[in-house]
Amino acid sequence: MASAEEDLQQLRKRRSSIDIPPDLRLLLAGFRGRAQFALTNAILQIDVFDGAAVSARQTAKHCGEVRGQRVTLVNLPNLSESTMTPLKNNLQTSLCFSSPGPHAVLFVLDVNDIPPDGINILKPITEHFGGNIIAHTMVVLYYEGAQSPALESSVIQNRHFKELMEHCGQRYHIFSRDSADDSACRELLRKVNTASSDHGHYSSQYTRMVEKRIQQEEHFIRKRRAKEIRNTLKQLEGCYSGEDHKRRVEEYEEAMRVQIRERAEAVVGRLGCAVKLVDCAAAVAKGAAVGALCGAAVGLNTVALGAAVGAAVGVLVGGAVGAAWNYMSC
Repeated sequence: MASAEEDLQQLRKRRSSIDIPPDLRLLLAGFRGRAQFALTNAILQIDVFDGAAVSARQTAKHCGEVRGQRVTLVNLPNLSESTMTPLKNNLQTSLCFSSPGPHAVLFVLDVNDIPPDGINILKPITEHFGGNIIAHTMVVLYYEGAQSPALESSVIQNRHFKELMEHCGQRYHIFSRDSADDSACRELLRKVNTASSDHGHYSSQYTRMVEKRIQQEEHFIRKRRAKEIRNTLKQLEGCYSGEDHKRRVEEYEEAMRVQIRERAEAVVGRLGCAVKLVDCAAAVAKGAAVGALCGAAVGLNTVALGAAVGAAVGVLVGGAVGAAWNYMSC
């Protein structure tokens, strides 16, 4: 088995020929059962999911370094087990966790359980992310044990699988889970990296809007924690010097960057459109205040009546226009 240093050297060589992203973001979805969660465990080489994950109800994000490359895996709950409203919430969360966009969507199926309506199962993802996400989607057929050419051949001939392949551009990978060999994981990541070098990560107007929201939230969090960060950096300066001080500062700043980013993703993922409602409320309040001043200025019978009428107009005009402007410019 190759050492970590050899893996890193091989990764650098591959980067010289194709543009491999330093942080690979993968969104995993599945039909039912534990296949997608077992695949996450296999890729990260650690049991982040246990047997209870079959009935997971919340989108989960896990990160790790695989053969010298940072990999972020975002798992949706099983699509067959999610009702519409919770699924929409989970899709919104997955959009934030994989921002600024996933490099690939892995639709993971148990090789012994190919659904007859795979295209329809994927519809919530295409509706939420946009139809172009299919160009970044790969079907992964998962099964336990060593590679079995006979089993793989029978699956490829499956009518339902063929229909799904037509929809997904013939992109698929057969992943045989053999604990003694990580070649399946290497080959899967190779395929994803090669594809991402061709088209990059998935991006749309919606994903760009979400990323901007996250960056805004990062800015707010960092401002709130500015004093804490300054104090910690001052403490490090007093405790360390030279290269040791530089290394400690870099480690702290990176840990803080990750922590703030994850917090921002969680906030935007939880609030979703509620963030826009806050903007709308603020715009309405501003419109009401301006309208009140205008109403008082036009000389109605009383200042109070003028203010009230002006406030109403401000709500309708100033608030609506302001909210629309905020929404369009976010």
